[in-house]
Amino acid sequence: MNISFRLNPISRRISLEYFVLLLIVAVSTFYVYVARANSPLYIDEIAYARAGYSLAQGHLSSISSFFSIYQRLGLVRNDIHTPFGYLDSVEPWLDHPPLVPLLLVPLLVIDSSPKLLSIIFSAASTLLIFALLRERRVLAWSSALAWTGLFVTHPILSMLFVDSGVAFFNLLSLTMLGEYSRTHRRKWLYFAAIASGASALSKEIFGLSSILYLVAYLIYARLGPRHEALTRNLKPILLAVGLASTWWIFAITVDAPLFIQLLHYNVSRSALSDHTFSDVFSILLASFSYSRSSMNYNGVDPILAISWVALIYSLSKSGVRFVQASSVCYLSVVFVLRYAWFFTVIPLFPFFAIGIGDLVTDAISVLRGIFSRATISRFAATRLTRSLASFQRVPRKMG
Repeated sequence: MNISFRLNPISRRISLEYFVLLLIVAVSTFYVYVARANSPLYIDEIAYARAGYSLAQGHLSSISSFFSIYQRLGLVRNDIHTPFGYLDSVEPWLDHPPLVPLLLVPLLVIDSSPKLLSIIFSAASTLLIFALLRERRVLAWSSALAWTGLFVTHPILSMLFVDSGVAFFNLLSLTMLGEYSRTHRRKWLYFAAIASGASALSKEIFGLSSILYLVAYLIYARLGPRHEALTRNLKPILLAVGLASTWWIFAITVDAPLFIQLLHYNVSRSALSDHTFSDVFSILLASFSYSRSSMNYNGVDPILAISWVALIYSLSKSGVRFVQASSVCYLSVVFVLRYAWFFTVIPLFPFFAIGIGDLVTDAISVLRGIFSRATISRFAATRLTRSLASFQRVPRKMG
């Protein structure tokens, strides 16, 4: 009875905490939806929306920035009608894996804005960040609130890009690996492998960074204190790679000449192109505005600059290095390819939020220490003053 009496206040406090978290998610999601869901679609968003709508009709078709390649192969169609246009459609559309357009289909069927999918990804990311860091409550809250602030202030987190799928499924994979680290139950490892495969199916090369991190994590599990056998964890790796390879097998089976030409073109504009590392850095720090057909560079985004400092700082901290190392895997892919655009930064935003949360947590810890020392000093000074006053009031004996 006494135990339940003690546990009830704890249970109520935790329930209130999760209620407040869900309220924050609901309010921020509602605000972003009202403010941005019906804003004009960027050309890439139109491409993914058309792909999703055509999938609902039984086609894999959309517009493409590689239109000349499709046209040369006789793969242009004008008879697949969607609310987002139908002229100059290409089929089969093999620009990207179709996972994000597939997930978009139910939303389009109920006539929702295409942006809603990215808004759902971003809203769910708040919960994933909190769940990932929940054993350190101050860090979990600081990071979740930092993510909410980025979500509300940065329109790119509510825009329909396949990179949003990479960001969400990569974060989901990290959360599952966090559960595996706590419980050592292998089901979480398989869930992490599925999420890593889904990240790779969101955007071909960049999504593979999730699998790269999964492999790095399992190698660390082998070399670290637990000394887990690598062969014991081979099945989750094969599951992730198998899921990712379904796109490559599908694309080659459907139209190998087209896929090879698209792959060759993508390679030619990445590592083998004349892009410099400074080009990549400028994009990853950029503030931008967009219209239906173009994105415009508006200089350095000060919030992103602070976020980068926070991310680098957090990489030096053992408490969050396990999580933040995933951003290093992603950046290694970006810099090896030497290709970046404004949406390339989307998968880094969760790590920016965690980095900011870590900075805030350390600042709170320092302030607590200062306040604690000041309180102790005041208490000691008060006790000393009282002791001196008491000593002075003691009557002296007459000699």
